[in-house]
Amino acid sequence: MIDTLFDTKVKRETAIAKLANLKRDPGWLLVVEILTANIEVVKDLILHGTENETKQSIDVLRERLVGYENLINTPDKLMKQLESSEGGEPSMDPFYTLEQLEDLRKQST
Repeated sequence: MIDTLFDTKVKRETAIAKLANLKRDPGWLLVVEILTANIEVVKDLILHGTENETKQSIDVLRERLVGYENLINTPDKLMKQLESSEGGEPSMDPFYTLEQLEDLRKQST
């Protein structure tokens, strides 16, 4: 089914417009607010620690942080992928590749 979701320019343009509309939707804006608040809580837990923390618990928090950030960025990432696809199969994987993560880290420093 995914083969036919974005197989034409019109379908990709329609999907981009729908994703842009989603980003302005009050429901999505609420989700972003909630995720942003969760990101701040998780960052605080990672930075300041918790009682009885273990490496495993910190790793779980880091994974949760990456998941929240990926979710917030999903519409933008999908739009970018759809815009850059020239008729080929766009990757709809909402998670960053290792190379993309390295690029993002370089940009943020």
